[in-house]
Amino acid sequence: MKPDNNRIVLIRPPTGAPRLSFLSLQPPINLAYLAAAVRQAGFQVEIWDYGIAPYSRDDLEARLQRSRPGIVGISCLTPTIPFGYEIAKAVKEISPDTVLVMGGSHSSALPQRTLEECPALDAVVMGEGEQTLLECAERVRSGSSLAGCPGLAHRHGGSITMEPPRPLISSLDELPFPARELLDHEQYSRVQHSRGISQDQGPQTEIFTSRGCPGRCIFCAVNVNYGSRVRFRSVENVLAEVEECQRRFGIRHFIIQDDTFNLRESRVADLMRGFRALGVPSFSCDARVDTVSRDMLEEMARSGCRKISFGVESGSPRILALNGKGITRDQVVQAFEWARKVGIELLEATFMIGSHPDETVEDVRLTQNLIREIRPDILFCSVAVPYPGTELRTLLQEAGCYPVEESWEHFGMFTNAPVWRTFHFSPEELVRTRDRVLRSYYFTPQYVLSRLGKLRSGSEAKYWICAGMDYLRATFRGR
Repeated sequence: MKPDNNRIVLIRPPTGAPRLSFLSLQPPINLAYLAAAVRQAGFQVEIWDYGIAPYSRDDLEARLQRSRPGIVGISCLTPTIPFGYEIAKAVKEISPDTVLVMGGSHSSALPQRTLEECPALDAVVMGEGEQTLLECAERVRSGSSLAGCPGLAHRHGGSITMEPPRPLISSLDELPFPARELLDHEQYSRVQHSRGISQDQGPQTEIFTSRGCPGRCIFCAVNVNYGSRVRFRSVENVLAEVEECQRRFGIRHFIIQDDTFNLRESRVADLMRGFRALGVPSFSCDARVDTVSRDMLEEMARSGCRKISFGVESGSPRILALNGKGITRDQVVQAFEWARKVGIELLEATFMIGSHPDETVEDVRLTQNLIREIRPDILFCSVAVPYPGTELRTLLQEAGCYPVEESWEHFGMFTNAPVWRTFHFSPEELVRTRDRVLRSYYFTPQYVLSRLGKLRSGSEAKYWICAGMDYLRATFRGR
């Protein structure tokens, strides 16, 4: 099969996780960004999302025979790396002349090792992908060598070459809007995009208004791709994308995926005025408790904010200092109190067990006390995962708590048993502690009655019943 070097296929591998209603699955907007960037240069692009469509080698081969791509790009998180390797191997066997490129936070953190572990790969994009993939694709199309392409690790002369890093994109407004038309919206309408937001809200989409995070959380790998300096899109650029989503795709609910959406109060206020002018029915977002104010939350509530997810991680002041979160217990309590008073309907709190290796049973008890005090509508608690590129991984390695041989399929945040331990918890104890925290909050008459009193429709009731049953199955498995 002779590939067409003007054709590019971008693939998200299977997640390997069970389809649980309390675990959200967003469309691969990162791939839609990449697709838009290369399409602007005249390439024909397809997105194959095996995160939602069933994967088989026969399906992959049939698609490859039809499309004949010159480049296949595979985007992986750490838990999906084994599936990414499997797909890369199959692509190379079916179409040996197709150039295989991998990207994502995992391969950005471990580019040389990724190429060593997967001989089928030709290159790895390190960091932000749009400009690097575009230059790589243009070189392949023209028959040029990949040598000298910034931001790329690649095979060259029988060895692996690490090119210099590519500077981050200075103006995000220069990027074209994600190519959402390449995604199968009908398929995504059947899965949960954001915990607590049922499909009767209408068509939904994810949107990024900035990149980068100034935080220093030891468990987070976001800076591997986007750096610690926050780059904001202009308000006008964001609102133009919102308007396009409404006009072209009928979007009714926007999920703002920024790590630092509420970092600047004046910018949030400008965006909210724009949302009201465009008639945005509803949106949800993540936020930090130390950068919100009551005025900001009131402005958001007036502009359609239906849900906020606050990253809390621990109720122990000692652990919050050790894990780099940089927030206080009082800020958590205040943020939830303000958000509730201004009328934001759904408040989510995310916590971790093991966000610092020195967490103890007493620290977990303080976490449970805080959960009972803030009374979140949605509680998400996971075992902290030492992803490549995080300080947490380094700390566990240095303490001898990390496995000698890494099995990447065990690095799921909720769905896999850990293969590492912390100073005070074995792998089994980490899971049992997480499950105990969830059950001690969710399976109480107080929570169940409060949730029933807030249901607005039959589809919402169905969602919460399914989520509850999935939690029961997940947290009582093997017992």
